[in-house]
Amino acid sequence: MVASSAPRVTGLRLLLLTVAGCLLVACGRSESPADVVLVPPAETTASWSADTLLTGAHAVLTVEITAGVAGVKAGAELRVGFPHWVYGSRDVRPPKGAEKGAYGHWYVVRTLEEPLAAGEVVRWELPSMRLPQTFGGFAPLVFLDWELLPGIEDQSLEPGPPKGLAVVAPSWVEPGAPMLVGSRLEDAHGNPIAAQRNSGVAPTEPGVVSLPMQMEHEGSWTGTSQPVLVAPLEPGIERIAWLDPHGHSGLSDGRGAPDGWFFAAVGWQFLDGVALSDHDWQLTDAEWGQLLTVTEQANEPGLFVTLPAVETNVHGHEIAYFADAQRLAALPSKGSRDGARTIWEETDRGQPTAKVPDVLGMYTQARSEGASGADLLVATHTSLAAHMGTGFPLASPLPANQAYEIYSAHGSSECDSCPRRVEGGDLEPGEAVGSLWDALDAGMDFTLIAASDAHDGRPATRNWGAWPGGLTAVEVPELTRGAVFEAIAAGNAWATTGERTLLRVRWHADSVQVLVVGRDIEAVEVVGDRSVVARRDAPLLGEWFTLDGLPANAWRYVRVLLPDGGRAWRGVWRPTSTAAGRATSVAR
Repeated sequence: MVASSAPRVTGLRLLLLTVAGCLLVACGRSESPADVVLVPPAETTASWSADTLLTGAHAVLTVEITAGVAGVKAGAELRVGFPHWVYGSRDVRPPKGAEKGAYGHWYVVRTLEEPLAAGEVVRWELPSMRLPQTFGGFAPLVFLDWELLPGIEDQSLEPGPPKGLAVVAPSWVEPGAPMLVGSRLEDAHGNPIAAQRNSGVAPTEPGVVSLPMQMEHEGSWTGTSQPVLVAPLEPGIERIAWLDPHGHSGLSDGRGAPDGWFFAAVGWQFLDGVALSDHDWQLTDAEWGQLLTVTEQANEPGLFVTLPAVETNVHGHEIAYFADAQRLAALPSKGSRDGARTIWEETDRGQPTAKVPDVLGMYTQARSEGASGADLLVATHTSLAAHMGTGFPLASPLPANQAYEIYSAHGSSECDSCPRRVEGGDLEPGEAVGSLWDALDAGMDFTLIAASDAHDGRPATRNWGAWPGGLTAVEVPELTRGAVFEAIAAGNAWATTGERTLLRVRWHADSVQVLVVGRDIEAVEVVGDRSVVARRDAPLLGEWFTLDGLPANAWRYVRVLLPDGGRAWRGVWRPTSTAAGRATSVAR
């Protein structure tokens, strides 16, 4: 193998060299609710520091408040914390005495017993806390009587010492064909320290192989890729592309700038594509424009593909994907207005959520007035959770609702008792949530997808949320936005809990043929009408096998079982043509 630079994203001018310590996503100014300017009376400002800024370490944060020209009255409340749990990321523990809220955020509150004169500085050392495990821009928010104090700047959390080498290879490659293998040196929390792509040639003999790689960086490191299928590609399939189709930046309730999200995806996660899907209720018209612009700049057909997307709230939460970003950008109004645009404004200040235009309705109407073809795809968000779950049957149909996000960092929505299930919360009166099984029983037909739903600036990562994030694989004739869009819409895709497991199926009325390639596969099952109707333990990798004698189910899908609750899923099959018009004879 010969080391080479990674695929470039010329719109962002991102040339991947060896990545050491500081990436764009880590060092760029993070756009977060801290950027929302609510200037408090008297122009009081704040700053902060920490005795260490190492991911996952325990640290003491110190906050300084400088009183403005009018001073600060006695009895004022100073409040420091993270009003959305993503600001601390997974496993950050609140200091002793912190006020806990429904979103997992925390605050430390101090009441000023004495007034502050103009220019007077008060220094406040917080109890020791554990810092996020995810590297990159990081800062607390500081309030005075619930008005956000200006002056807080992000600082960069640095990765820890090297722990191991992660290796990512193509899932399916022709014998003797050129190939690229990505290597990423990580710390104990999966943060990248150095990354490279190595060019080489696939083995000439068909079979399943795992590729060893080596990197020299602060020592010599070795790692092995996931199992790779070496076999002739089938007609119409040029590659298996791996996507993270759901994530958030600092434009809504995530960390980091949008271009950092795309850089992380291609630069050291070695993904083939992503969708940055910030929340519509947290985007202004200008932010919509920024999101679409950066999404277009990062789209490089043949190298890296981006899907214009947004997370909406119709029946719970949904992710809407748009094949034509220009047509979406041309809609007269998209941004939210008249209400809270951050989690803390909504939950702690008690402001109503900002009003949001009906983007799906506007886009559907615009499409009907001159567009041809299906250029909108809507996926049901990971369900079984309060405030974002979807109850089936739907009160009213969603346009182009053809995909179901069976898994993300929130967990699995396969069923109420399945491994890694979504942790439900308290439901509001009349609120309904449902599982994939509920949706299928209600007659819905979906392509199963998975995503990270990352809010920490890291696509396809394991440090945010209750569980490791998921991935979606698609079979495409070329790596373009249109081909990826069509593959998902047609069912030529599958979902995993983050492992790059290759899963192919051929459905028949009373049987299914399955080919699977992956690490530590325990079993392959067919789930039909809420129960396992067939199973093969320890299947041979890279060889087609048949599970027959299947009952006359209303719906079926294939499920791969991996250690620790890991899964891969592909389907759904029905005995008749689906509502979306897809023929059941197609392998999916």
